[in-house]
Amino acid sequence: MFGCTHISRAVCLYNFWVRSAPFILQSQKKANPVFLWTSNLLSKRTYISNSSYSHGRSSSDNPQPTICDTTHAQWEDSPHYYYHHKQLNKLYRYKYQPDHNIIQKRLFHTTGVNDMRFVQFLKTLPDGTQAQSLGVEVPSGEEIVDLVAADPTIPNKMLTFLEDRAHLVKASRALGSGKHRIKKEDVKLLEPITHPGKVICIGMNYRDHCEEQNVKVPMEPVIFSKFSDCIIGPSDNIPYPKETEELDWEVELAFIIGKVGNEVDPKDAMSHVFGYTVAHDVSARDWQMKKNGRQWLLGKTMNGFCPLGPSIVMKEDILDPQNLGIRCYVNDVLKQDSNTSNLVFGIEDLIVFLSRFFTLVPGDVILTGTPPGVGVFRKPPEFLKKGDVVKCEIDEIGSITNKVV
Repeated sequence: MFGCTHISRAVCLYNFWVRSAPFILQSQKKANPVFLWTSNLLSKRTYISNSSYSHGRSSSDNPQPTICDTTHAQWEDSPHYYYHHKQLNKLYRYKYQPDHNIIQKRLFHTTGVNDMRFVQFLKTLPDGTQAQSLGVEVPSGEEIVDLVAADPTIPNKMLTFLEDRAHLVKASRALGSGKHRIKKEDVKLLEPITHPGKVICIGMNYRDHCEEQNVKVPMEPVIFSKFSDCIIGPSDNIPYPKETEELDWEVELAFIIGKVGNEVDPKDAMSHVFGYTVAHDVSARDWQMKKNGRQWLLGKTMNGFCPLGPSIVMKEDILDPQNLGIRCYVNDVLKQDSNTSNLVFGIEDLIVFLSRFFTLVPGDVILTGTPPGVGVFRKPPEFLKKGDVVKCEIDEIGSITNKVV
């Protein structure tokens, strides 16, 4: 049925199936991708390629899947889609949708290299001085591969790295070499990207956040911006501005643009995403909502008002960016607790909308909005003070912790 010459091995994925736990048979044809299919318990056999996010149904008319080389797999058994995340060794299931592209729009693959988590960091040189470098986290999370030490042609800044996709292949090779590893505790993590061309923010983009404000869900994205030099690192202190008395927290999912896009077609939108990171949209509510004609800029872009990190996670390493738990703690007290599935405008929607008005370029950072639980809408309102510690975290990406000083 699949044109494969032999069955190489059988793998029991999980006792996960509704009816039982069938074995998944793996077959391989020389010079062809790996296929997986269910043994005999499904009413219709389906194929799977080793593509992150491609999908299809087995049939005599179209037996071949889209071929990509990544670390996720997918197959479809109406009424559900199944995804096997090989790195995490987890099986995920999604409810079947008549429009087969619904899931595919949200799960994207373009690179063909190993999934990586990029960090910028400061390292100490033999002469005692410090230098910035670019690295990739080792899967254990305890070490970093120093990409610049592994290959001097790799730039030490993420923004420059994104200008040439060939750097990805070099980085993947460095990660696989097992050399030039540094303990994470021996370096200082910086913001994962410095001085991007644009920092674009989306307001009122969670349904539950609109509800807490008692406002209607926007009909189109609400856009504002921050200056790029207000970005700070995942553990840097947030300076309390003397100009405000209403400093507030906002955890947000941010994504980083990986290639140039203008008037982007919806079906191509996610190919413009390089990866994801955690953002803290620090806000001075008095300047945002009461002063300066209620223009948001000053209340959103004071020094230190955009902590980012801890890394930029490539999109291939995130199963579904629009189904991630997102939380914020202040002094270890949970303040925000939601899911990115509550986004009003999804990532592809934002790319299409924004690119109607200006060109998106590699390195642009887009903050997708915050869920409910911010201080200003609590009863009574709550605001940050000096000494407070804010932790923002998103499932599958990580967390950042910043102290107000």
